This record gives sequence, structure tokens and C-alpha cells, in this order.
Amino acid sequence: MEIKEEKLDEELVTQLKKLRDDNNKLTILIGQEEMRRRDLKVQIERIENELSQYHNIYKKNNIQLNSKLNDLEKNYPNGEVDVDKGVIYYEEKT
Repeated sequence: MEIKEEKLDEELVTQLKKLRDDNNKLTILIGQEEMRRRDLKVQIERIENELSQYHNIYKKNNIQLNSKLNDLEKNYPNGEVDVDKGVIYYEEKT
């Protein structure tokens, strides 16, 4: 079997080259975007972990705060705490 060669139309060759080159560029862009997506996923996971830790600390702090305020409430019913001044306002029992 003999292999033959025939010259293709220049316009067709130009179109084929352009499509090939465009696909090569798109392959690079797709790879770059995939890398960005991966990096963003890592960042989101880190942020979610930090948020979870912050929420847990917040809950723990609220439990401690409420406990301390409940203790104060026992000695100073209907008292109002001014943390900045370090005082509590309350009505003295008569």
C-alpha cells in the first residue's frame, strides 16, 4: 500500500492551526483555574476550621459569663454590672 501526500487548502490549515493553538491556550487556562480552585478549597477549609474553633470558644465564654452573672445575681438580685467601671448597681434588700 502506497502512502500519498496532498497539499491542504491554506484556509483550512490556518483554521486547524488556530483551533489547535486556542485549545493549547485553553488547556493552560483550565489548569491554572483548577489550581486556583484547589487553593480556594484549602483556604475555605482553613476558614471553616477557624470559624468552628471561634464558635466553640464563644460558646464556652458565654457559659462562663452566664455562670459568673448567675453567681452575682444570687448576691445582688436585679443588679446591673458595669464591667468597664468594675462596679455593680443593685437595690439593697430591706
